[in-house]
Formats: sequence, structure tokens, C-alpha cells
Amino acid sequence: MQTAGNEAYQAGRHAEAVEHYTSVLSCNLESRPFAAVCYCNRAAAYKVLGQITDAIADCSLAIALDGNYLKVSLFNWNFFFLLFNVVVLLCN
Repeated sequence: MQTAGNEAYQAGRHAEAVEHYTSVLSCNLESRPFAAVCYCNRAAAYKVLGQITDAIADCSLAIALDGNYLKVSLFNWNFFFLLFNVVVLLCN
């Protein structure tokens, strides 16, 4: 299912990718690092779909599962930077 999610994402079928990653995550995952990767991948799909809150939530879960996963940490900081810029623009 993760492979199907990756293929859907690469083909631009982001909503389908979210469904595949959600299916993977609904299984009883024993590997925390693998679950972190799935949450990060789903976050990327959410971001493209404009579902920023969902993407940030998934990044936070990925960090909680594997704080050493550099990709998700960088991904999450990019979101916070984006949100900060949006708030600054709205306040000016």
C-alpha cells in the first residue's frame, strides 16, 4: 500500500495517495520509523492538496514517532515558516 501511495503521489493523484497512506497507517504498525515515513509522505500529499493543518498534524505525529527523521523535521519547519509568512502578510 505504501508503494501504491508513492506511485499515486508521483503521478499527481494526491487524494488517492492520501487514501493509500491512510490505509497503511490504519494497520497495526510495529515499526515506528516506518510509520513516521508514512505520516511524512501523507503530509506531503496533504500539502499539495492545500490541507495545511492536516499536513502539519501528520508532521507532528511523524516527529513524535521518530524524532531523528531529518526529512520530516525539515518538512515541518518549512510549514511553520510558510504559516509565519502568511500571518505576517495578513497582519500588514
